[in-house]
Amino acid sequence: MNKFSAMILLSAAILVFPAISSAHASIAGMSSLYAGLLHPFTGLDHLLAMFAVGLWASKLGGRAVWMLPTAFVSAMIVGGLIRVSGVDIPFVGAGIVASLLIFGFLLAADVKLPVVTGSLAVSFFGLFHGQAHGAEMSVMLSVLPYVAGFTVATMLLQAAGVASFRLMQLLHAETAARFSGGVIALAGVYMAAA
Repeated sequence: MNKFSAMILLSAAILVFPAISSAHASIAGMSSLYAGLLHPFTGLDHLLAMFAVGLWASKLGGRAVWMLPTAFVSAMIVGGLIRVSGVDIPFVGAGIVASLLIFGFLLAADVKLPVVTGSLAVSFFGLFHGQAHGAEMSVMLSVLPYVAGFTVATMLLQAAGVASFRLMQLLHAETAARFSGGVIALAGVYMAAA
């Protein structure tokens, strides 16, 4: 097991344990956890962006493999909690579409940014994704299990991106990451036009 896999599992356990504990206390807690886990999978925009972060991080290699996903998740949690507390960040939809365009372009063009710059970029867009998650939270749901759910789902999608690039390396098909980036950017163009 590599460092990134260990970090994902440990983070998920730390975040989910309190949520599962409170989830057993009520049906509302369990449905909140489930709603949070499900939300990133219900929109192609979230799914592609989170996958792209993992794919790009793995393509950059080194510290980027854990720093970019951690930066995105951290900012996403902050954005979600800000929204749940009643504060709206403007242009959330545009920020999410821009994340697809930017992440897709970075992958397709094989851009290698310094790790700190890449972390700042994914953090910026993570705020918008967190805002969207927070906005989708029903008033009937509990905050902690919901946030834990969308955090774990995000980490799983990012881990899928990392694993996909590792598989591409094994198959000597690293250019597939550039193609994936192009597809993600095109999805962003389509969403912007729609």
